[in-house]
Amino acid sequence: MRPSANRLELEVGQLDPKWLWPMLDFASDSYAVIYSSGVLDGPVGDGAPDLWRYIPGQPEPELLWRNPDRDRQLAKVAGDTDVWAFSEISSLGERWWNLWLLTEPGGQPVLLDAHPGDEDIPSLVPSFDVDAGRVAWTSFDRDTSGAVVVTQLWIAEGPGWEPRLLAEADAADRAFWLPSLRAHQLAYVDVTIGADPSEDVRHVMLLDIGTPGAEPQQLDTSGNATMPILTDAGVIWKEPDVGFAMFNWGRLFHYSFETTEISTLRIGPQEYVNYPSGGGRFVAMWGADSFTFAVQDLERGASRTIRSYDNGIDSIMRPHLAGDLLVWLHAQTDGLGSGPPSPLEYAWLPEPGADRGE
Repeated sequence: MRPSANRLELEVGQLDPKWLWPMLDFASDSYAVIYSSGVLDGPVGDGAPDLWRYIPGQPEPELLWRNPDRDRQLAKVAGDTDVWAFSEISSLGERWWNLWLLTEPGGQPVLLDAHPGDEDIPSLVPSFDVDAGRVAWTSFDRDTSGAVVVTQLWIAEGPGWEPRLLAEADAADRAFWLPSLRAHQLAYVDVTIGADPSEDVRHVMLLDIGTPGAEPQQLDTSGNATMPILTDAGVIWKEPDVGFAMFNWGRLFHYSFETTEISTLRIGPQEYVNYPSGGGRFVAMWGADSFTFAVQDLERGASRTIRSYDNGIDSIMRPHLAGDLLVWLHAQTDGLGSGPPSPLEYAWLPEPGADRGE
């Protein structure tokens, strides 16, 4: 019997939990699995201060950066092949963060940005993305006068990595979030703040960073768009149901560069998804039904199932895709909320124009 075209057969690899835990964040950098962990501290470790990577096919992970301050956490990690960014926070609840950039395993990271520690400046860690020798991020700070708290959109490019301010606005009125980079384009969320979060107006904006003086273009028409992902063909974003905050589950939409039209992206068998990520051909997403794991094949215009569990034990959490390398957390619980340490699993997805193994 011919296998279903909607089933995606993959060769799945797994990282032993003993290499990972305690772990805080993980991602694909299109070449390797990267993650923050405190595994160096052994049984006494309960934080994730260090940055690691695992290159598929290698015998074990590689330590990219050992944090000299063991009471720190790497709350978020991102990368593109040999460039990595990570946000560092305190394990002690102190009000600050640092945003670092690393370009060499074992090297000295570059400090891109830092929270000043002021009580009236939001201390939420920056959202950021890395692509093709660039890193973009959003943060809160004071303007040059020191009198106004502002929301900011930044970019830095190699080899100098000098931060460049792209946009700034009064944080009482607006907020910039969730940048996505691809070549000379940058997508991000511009939020007009309402009386409460349910009244916020959120637009996905697209900026050509390769054209000096270019103005950002609004892509959505709903005012409810968030979590943009740039692909070669367009921009994908999530829209929660009306009245829900931007980090709630939602549905996906696609803006086509060729037609400039917006269409609904199929996410079946899921009804709602969160935290989309994109590669050369596929879009990955965390499904509200974590027992079913599927990706969207942009080339075929179809959702393709990778795993489906009906035992109430196995579930898939936080998948992340960059390039053709997909990574996810494979959790197992006994129904009482406990289970063994979860491994990370990974697989190479088919390249455009071909399915490996078919």
